[in-house]
Amino acid sequence: MLNRRVIGLASALVLTMLSGCVERRFVIETTPPGSKVYVNNRPVGFSPVDVPYTYYGKYAITLERDGYQTQLVEEKISAPWYAYPPIDFIAEHIYPFKVSDIRRLHYDLTPTVRPNIDELRYQAEELRERGRNLPEPTIQVEPARNRNQPPVQPLPQPQPQPQPQP
Repeated sequence: MLNRRVIGLASALVLTMLSGCVERRFVIETTPPGSKVYVNNRPVGFSPVDVPYTYYGKYAITLERDGYQTQLVEEKISAPWYAYPPIDFIAEHIYPFKVSDIRRLHYDLTPTVRPNIDELRYQAEELRERGRNLPEPTIQVEPARNRNQPPVQPLPQPQPQPQPQP
C-alpha cells in the first residue's frame, strides 16, 4: 500500500517536471532601427525589441523616432492551432517540450517631410490677402466668453425719477 503511494507521488512529480510550456512573444523591428516602441501605450524599449505576451488578440503598437512620422498600428495576433481547447491543455501542461510562438513584426517608418519655406510664405501671404478682401459680417456676433464664467447680464436702464411737486 505504501509502495503504491510512493510510486504514485513519484510519477506525479516526474510528470510535473516534464510538463511543457508555451513561450509567446513578438519581435518588433523597424527600418531604421532604434525607434521608441510602445505596446498598448506602455513603453517597451527601442527596436528591435522582444515583447513577451500572454494573450492572443489585438495590440496597439506606437513607433516614434526623431525625423520620422509617428506610426500607430493595431496588430492582431491570432492564436495558432495548438492554442484551442482541449489541445491547449496538452501543449501547455502535458507535452514535455517547450513550444515557442514567436511573431516577427517589421515596420518601415516614413521620413518627416520638411516644408519648403518660400512656398509656405507664399501660401501665408495669399491667405492673408484673401482674409483682407472678405466682406464685413452682416450679423452681429457676440464676443466670446469663458465657458466657466456665468453669462454677463446687461445692467437695467435707470428709470427717470419723478420730481417732487412743491
